[in-house]
Amino acid sequence: MNAQPVKNYSMAQITSALASLIVKQVTAQILPADRLGELGRVDTSISKDTLPAELVAFNTHKSVRQVKIPTSSLLQNCFFPMIKNTKIWLAVKGGENMVLVHANPQKSTDDYSDAQIKQLRSMIKPFAQDMADFLLGSSGKIADSSLPKELINFLLDADQQFLARYLDASDLSVEHINHARLQFLKNILITRILGPLIASDDTKTSSALTNLFRAEKFGALVLAFKNWAPDFFTKSYECMPKSLKTKLDNRVQKELQEEKLKKTETLVKKRISSLKTKNSSRGMMPSNDDEISPRANSLQEKARERELVKNNKKLISRVLKEFSVDALSEAFQSSVNNDKKIWAESGKLLNEEDILDKLDELAQLFQESQKNLGKSADARVQKLSDTLRTRLGKDSAEQTKIRATTVVLSDDFLADLDNLLMHTLVIDDADVDANTTAPSTEDV
Repeated sequence: MNAQPVKNYSMAQITSALASLIVKQVTAQILPADRLGELGRVDTSISKDTLPAELVAFNTHKSVRQVKIPTSSLLQNCFFPMIKNTKIWLAVKGGENMVLVHANPQKSTDDYSDAQIKQLRSMIKPFAQDMADFLLGSSGKIADSSLPKELINFLLDADQQFLARYLDASDLSVEHINHARLQFLKNILITRILGPLIASDDTKTSSALTNLFRAEKFGALVLAFKNWAPDFFTKSYECMPKSLKTKLDNRVQKELQEEKLKKTETLVKKRISSLKTKNSSRGMMPSNDDEISPRANSLQEKARERELVKNNKKLISRVLKEFSVDALSEAFQSSVNNDKKIWAESGKLLNEEDILDKLDELAQLFQESQKNLGKSADARVQKLSDTLRTRLGKDSAEQTKIRATTVVLSDDFLADLDNLLMHTLVIDDADVDANTTAPSTEDV
């Protein structure tokens, strides 16, 4: 259902004003990494006198004494009617009500045996899943959810404004910023809108069955959000303003460069350590049998090590031949010859991906050394590196996108969300008239 515009404001203007208001409040203090879980957890409010003109129609607090308006009530008054006046919502709620009536919801917890509770859960579960599927879809794709396009656009706008604020005002890693974005999305969409929405008709009565149904609905909603959120952040990345995307990509690429540098430094240290070990041990064998370790004294262990090295050398030779390394510059071949013995004797049975990764690291290190020597990059070595990175799924643009959009919905995160819904969600029926239509010109 499309929402009606309010007074002279389009829904785009209204949702933009709402997004700006909430982002401004939530980012008034930029939180450090160890406090990101607090983001948006507590509802904020705004003074009546400073309420943006676009949002005045969504303030249902008519009392003169009410000088502070909860932002959650603005969200719910804006978006509840768009969802609740759809045929699908009415059908889903109708099925839920039939179950409640059939199962006698007035019973207390003591009136049900454990077996009956188990049976009720199995009966309730499909209806709870229908509710979650209706709201967020079953495929995990935004396109398959039934959320109004106005709500989706609001969420994308709010996420992008939030991201811009944290990129500008913090030096957090992209991983931490994405975690902050996830917390922000969770607390706007789930704890402020959808959680209250699916519980809004449950607050009038409280019984074992209604509480059980609510728990199942919340559980299904949390799992649906787990599947839906990654696609949301991918969509946000794809449609964000070019300037914001460039800023995010630059932060990602800076991190990738720093990680590559650390990896290179580690590789150099290992190489130096290996050379020192070989030089210090050359021609020096313990003269006392008691000083020989059990491992060194084991012929069987030595045989296994030789077999491992032999297999590694064989695979390394095949990979080097496949990528025609012998056709590259002598300088690069020299670097490969120096390192391939270290790879073979690493003590680990290598697979093809290991060798490709090591070869790519060596190519990157070689190009860096050429640059440090004031020489131009070797075009053929660069082509080899590009080919290897494509094979390994390290394409720079794709790698940047993955880093920029990855969010981690851990079991702890999901358990916290479920707990938040069950124990801290409060619906104030006086704040939200969810059965009305969106405000029209006359409502202003």
